[in-house]
Amino acid sequence: MDLDPETTLTLAGQTVDDSFNSVVPPLYQSAIFQFDDVGETKGFDYTRSGNPTRASLEETLADLDGGAGAVACATGMAAVSTVTSLFDADAHLICAHDCYGGTERLFSHLADQGKLSVSYEDLSDREALANAVRPETEALWVETPSNPLLRIVDLGALSEFADAHDLLLIVDNTFLSPLLQRPIDYGADLVVYSTTKYLNGHSDVVGGAIIARTEALADELDFTANAHGTVSAPFDSWLVLRGAKTLPVRLRQHETNARAIAHFLDDHPAVKRVCYPG
Repeated sequence: MDLDPETTLTLAGQTVDDSFNSVVPPLYQSAIFQFDDVGETKGFDYTRSGNPTRASLEETLADLDGGAGAVACATGMAAVSTVTSLFDADAHLICAHDCYGGTERLFSHLADQGKLSVSYEDLSDREALANAVRPETEALWVETPSNPLLRIVDLGALSEFADAHDLLLIVDNTFLSPLLQRPIDYGADLVVYSTTKYLNGHSDVVGGAIIARTEALADELDFTANAHGTVSAPFDSWLVLRGAKTLPVRLRQHETNARAIAHFLDDHPAVKRVCYPG
């Protein structure tokens, strides 16, 4: 049954604990899990490879974004780094020219090492995009709204462009969250988050996540996150799950506050321009 996103968040991770019928699932802080017999587990053996608390968060995030699977990572940049493992050694990316500074820093570092090349383009300029495509181009990296200038691009148009050129469409959706925008609905292959921001919302954890449109991509990212050790710790996952439950009411207040601040600044004589897409 498809649930309203706010209901999904209210019930996030809320399976009844079999031991004591707790309505809030426990935090599984354990690093290892006992085998029932040789080669027989209850689904988990080592927390880097899988953990019940992290699995609850991943299931919730995949449901919210309409994806086939999700990987919860240690930070937003751990999520970005994990995604780069999908690319070939000589891959070329087309990236938003106003992308998050941490993303640009990582891409530039990898480019300096000869591991990939990146073209930074205005993603609303279709001619510039078409001219940027090379035979080795593998992905289109998008932020909308962008961080921090809040520029907006047309995800539907970019999805058509990516399909026409056989590119992965990767969308950093940190600034809107799945309650206000679901990039997979527009054709995105991967959605990236810093869960540190709105999804957690309490400034008490750093985290990241990747949501995949297909099971094949989800499985590949899960393998890579396990192999590279970029996964979210159990307590961090629990904090994001707890914080996400209040996302709907927090977002409504964020919108009210942002609108009031934008109008105040727009009327202020010392302010030349207000970046506010609301």
